[in-house]
Amino acid sequence: MSEPFFPQLFQTSQTITPYLHGDIGRIESDAIHIDNDINPIVQELYRQLSETYPEAGRAYWLTRTWDLLCWQPI
Repeated sequence: MSEPFFPQLFQTSQTITPYLHGDIGRIESDAIHIDNDINPIVQELYRQLSETYPEAGRAYWLTRTWDLLCWQPI
């Protein structure tokens, strides 16, 4: 993406609502991000789900793991 993309995006977002404030920050080493090795995080989340809901089965654990990683901050 071009350099002016994000400032323009943030400025346009502010015209919609002041709650859509954005800035570019540093990505922490333990953040769930494509540039970080998140396998241990994913495996631990899956393990916790499988132990908490053993009756749900593998399909649920896989789907719920994906759902939590994609839609909710952990």
